[in-house]
Amino acid sequence: MTGGLGNQLFIYAAAKRLSVMNDVPLKLDTSSAYTKDGYNRSYSLNHFRLNAEYASGEDVYTLDLGSRRNLRYQINKILPFRYKCFIRENKLFDPRLLTLKIAGEVYLDGYWQDENYFKDIETTIRKDFEIISPHDHINIQLAKEMYETNAICLHARRLKYEYLLPTEYYDLAIKHIIKKVPSPHFYCFSDDMEWIKNNITIDCPVTYVSHNNETKDYEDLWLMMQCKHYIIANSTFSWWGAWLNPDASKMIISPKNWGYRAAVPEDWIVL
Repeated sequence: MTGGLGNQLFIYAAAKRLSVMNDVPLKLDTSSAYTKDGYNRSYSLNHFRLNAEYASGEDVYTLDLGSRRNLRYQINKILPFRYKCFIRENKLFDPRLLTLKIAGEVYLDGYWQDENYFKDIETTIRKDFEIISPHDHINIQLAKEMYETNAICLHARRLKYEYLLPTEYYDLAIKHIIKKVPSPHFYCFSDDMEWIKNNITIDCPVTYVSHNNETKDYEDLWLMMQCKHYIIANSTFSWWGAWLNPDASKMIISPKNWGYRAAVPEDWIVL
């Protein structure tokens, strides 16, 4: 497990599908990647109804072949894909992972940011990603307000981020929403809310959601899921906020240029 909440959800989903299809246990290495995380992030899927075990220190030591000085790593590099015990992501989508037969311990290292890695077990993933931590009264009340409006989730990621989206993307997306959705009410989420307030013009009712701190990112994700339509950032966090909403009538607007490898579902609107 590595990265922020959105990344962790992708990693779990891909590994879960491999576990289900092979009827083998799934263990999560929740510590290795966070010893030197530059964003001071940590494992945070403990708020979800996951169905997996946690890897012990012995499991991690046995399977982590990342050192190029490790003989097992050198041997693993030349083995055919189906025989590898250490699989590192190197493509946007690798269909070989879908048909991999697990014969022993396999360690996955990557982000696996494509719904095709888990689309065929979507029901299982949605069940596992149910948030089990209690919601506080502020978020419950805000969710009720969202239910009573044509709530539009708008997300912008800005801080410590090199793939910044231009304001033009948000302007086009907002215009598109206003044309398609009657009486929209925008709910804005961001790690830099002042940027949204100072740079994005929204001539509609708007609520800036900024009361949840970093330890309650799962609450912001849950609130995103309560919205009816979406303007997401090039961020796996808002990708999941939109994807986890089960309403088939939802409209999801995504940027065309993400700046890194991530797959946008075919039925989403790309601007």
